[in-house]
Amino acid sequence: MIAREPVATIIHVLGPWSWHVLGLLLLGLEILAPGTFFLWFGISALLVGTAALFIGMSWQVEVVAFLVLSSSACSADGG
Repeated sequence: MIAREPVATIIHVLGPWSWHVLGLLLLGLEILAPGTFFLWFGISALLVGTAALFIGMSWQVEVVAFLVLSSSACSADGG
């Protein structure tokens, strides 16, 4: 439980910007990994972060939006 507190604090402080950080990390991981698998997760995280900046969403709605965008993007890509 002690190890989760710093992460929860960072996510709470960053708010919607944490989605942008996650998106950039996933896009950076895409550079290291072959294929386009992490690309769609990174783009989905950036889209959710941008939407969360303009629309007041709870974290539950943000996670559901990320899951829907990621799964639809991966299935459209054929992965």
